Formats: sequence, structure tokens, C-alpha cells
Amino acid sequence: MKAMLFQALPAFFIAALASHVSHAMTCDGGTVAEGATKVHVLMRCGQPTFIDQRQEERIRRVSDYEVVKERVVIEEWVYDFGTDRLIEKLTFRNSVLVQIEHGSYGVGDALTREPISLDNRLILSGESKYDVLVKFGRPSFQDQRVVEEVLRLKNGEIEIREVVVDEWIYDRGPGRLIRSVLFRNGKVWEIKDEGYPPQ
Repeated sequence: MKAMLFQALPAFFIAALASHVSHAMTCDGGTVAEGATKVHVLMRCGQPTFIDQRQEERIRRVSDYEVVKERVVIEEWVYDFGTDRLIEKLTFRNSVLVQIEHGSYGVGDALTREPISLDNRLILSGESKYDVLVKFGRPSFQDQRVVEEVLRLKNGEIEIREVVVDEWIYDRGPGRLIRSVLFRNGKVWEIKDEGYPPQ
């Protein structure tokens, strides 16, 4: 167990160093910054390589008789400009750009190349769907569901949040383990072995 932990630590620190938050991104059409709209970004940077969208509903009880309900549309856009530039990850809340994150160098063909084995590469908790696509290609099967979780806030209020759970199944054929990757709100949450396919 200790050996596995020490092996995973360097990969964790590499991932942390390879990804950092910025406030602006430069494209061929100009610079975009936090606060820009989706249309503004499209005009300057063109269509993204990958889009992941979800809706989050939050219900907050502020008193015995009052409930506040909020629905937010979250979109995560990825721009992969190829091997000589960093991947750019943009997060929008209700069509407004709220975060720009620089990733590692791009690959350019993550959505078209043949999938590879999950056995030889590490998936880290917190990685995005695009990070998993880059490493392993498209899954064999995808499913999505929404679950509710109840949170008690520090001020005593109760908040009910919707969490979007995506499940990606990778089945590489006879004699190879089926793997599932679970995402919570677009980020890796759990990786499970599902056993071997029937003969």
C-alpha cells in the first residue's frame, strides 16, 4: 500500500504543476478574459475541441418558511491547439466565462484516434473528461444520472444540490478487465474494475 502511494504522489504533483488557472487566453482572433460571453469567445477563438455541459440546481432553506432555488448552466470548453501549445480549459456559468485553466501540451487527435489500454496509464481524481479522452479515447458505453445531496452550511442553513454523475465504461474485449470511470460534475471521482467480459 505504501509503495502504491509513493508511486502515485509524483504523478499527482506533475498533474498539479501541469495545470494552473489564468485570467486570460490568447487566440488567433485576439485575447479573451474572465467575464467574456460564449459568443465573444467563439468570435475570437472559434469552435472548441470539446464541450461538456451540465445543469446544477441548488435549493437552499433560509428559514422555516423560505426556500431559495437556483439553476445554473455550467459549460466546460476545451481548446486543444496541437502538440506545440497548451490545452486551454474554459468554464462558463450561465454563458459567462468564469475560469480559464491551462493544461498540459495538446495532442490534437484525442477524439479520433483508436483507444488504448487503461492498464498502463494513471487516471487521477479530479481530472476532466477531456483528460480521460486524451489518455484512453472514447468509452464503449456512457450513462448519466442526477443525484441529490444535502449539505448543512456553517450558518445552519440546509442546501440541496444536484450532482451530475457520468459513468464511462471501457470494454477492451475478451480476456481484459472492463473498467468504469465515474465523474461528478465533470471531474473524475472513482475508477472501478467491473470484472472480465463473458466468454
